Amino acid sequence: MLSRKTRKGLLGGAALALAGLMAGEAGADDAALASGKNRALLIDEYICENVNVSIAVAWADANNYGKDLFFMTSTGAVYGLTTAKYLHDYKDFMVFSHGNDEDIGPNSNEDFAEYFYMTQDKAPDSVFFKSCEAGVAPDGKPSLLRYMQLKFKNEDGWTSGTKGIGVLSGPPGGCQLVPSTVMQYAGAEVRTDPTPKDNADFGGITNPAVRQAFQTVPDATIFGNVSAKWNAEGAYMADKNYKNACETLVADVKNNKQELVNFIREVIREFGQEDVVPANNVANMLTSYSYDKGGVANVNCGRTADCPSNE
Repeated sequence: MLSRKTRKGLLGGAALALAGLMAGEAGADDAALASGKNRALLIDEYICENVNVSIAVAWADANNYGKDLFFMTSTGAVYGLTTAKYLHDYKDFMVFSHGNDEDIGPNSNEDFAEYFYMTQDKAPDSVFFKSCEAGVAPDGKPSLLRYMQLKFKNEDGWTSGTKGIGVLSGPPGGCQLVPSTVMQYAGAEVRTDPTPKDNADFGGITNPAVRQAFQTVPDATIFGNVSAKWNAEGAYMADKNYKNACETLVADVKNNKQELVNFIREVIREFGQEDVVPANNVANMLTSYSYDKGGVANVNCGRTADCPSNE
């Protein structure tokens, strides 16, 4: 294992523009998403699994939660995709991946906490996870949130006299974005186990054509179109689907930073634009999210509350 000093020397990257993908206002109620923060956004190779991680990046950008994008490999090396800064330059973080109660992306929860710890000089003010089950503790083990809490518990915070991470936040189960206004990122929130809307829930849509579209085109059609397009041979490049093209880029992310940023932009343009009305040929994930409502908010813990654990 590399020392913290050695590993931090490997971090950072060329400044590449990503900001301005979307525009919007923050509206989430999560304790880790207070306004006025300059958050680092951290992704990993599981961005290639489907469109969801790229759409989460668009959501963060639209709500001004964070602009600077970083990539962590399965061995803990970190590369700045859109900034020349280092992770230890930030107080607040958002982590986007796919996970379960034991793993986040390609790493175990314990390994991720260790790798993240190696990038920091101080305990962060906040770390927000959009990775399913980050707030769930498996039998006999801590949750990802708890591993993070324990790793930093004796580290000085950014505010004098504080110890440990200020706020940790993660889903208590399977998660997705739930828009508060259909087809809009502004005000959308990360929720666990939302429920499908029925026709009455769309009654408040003032545009009759849009209202009718949501009431007549099934969400399964939209979601199926997204999956089919993502995996269609030649959909992104002549000889590759989106998944294959992404995997090629992240296999050598150090030398493909700009290409990966371009790929994320393309995914957002193709699968995550606002105001895309349901239709039988639509493949838009933000539209698909708009068929759901409610759900359970993230678990919040940190300096003042223990994170979930079954130790």
